Amino acid sequence: SIAAALPVHTDAYGQLDASVSYDINDKYTITAEAINLTDEGRVEYVDIRERVTRVEYAGVRYQVGIRAKF
Repeated sequence: SIAAALPVHTDAYGQLDASVSYDINDKYTITAEAINLTDEGRVEYVDIRERVTRVEYAGVRYQVGIRAKF
C-alpha cells in the first residue's frame, strides 16, 4: 500500500491537567483530578494536512477518590 510508505504526522497537542489531595488524618486522603481542562483534541494525518486519518476528542474528565492506609 502506498499509504503505508507515507509519513504520519500529528498536529501540535497539549492539554492542561490538575490534581489535588487532602489528608483528612493519618489514615484517609481525599483526591480530585481534572484531565484535559482545555478540552483539546488530537488530529493525525498522512503526508499532507488534507489527508486526515484520525481525530480524537476525549473531552474533559474528572475523577474523585479516597485513599485509606491500613
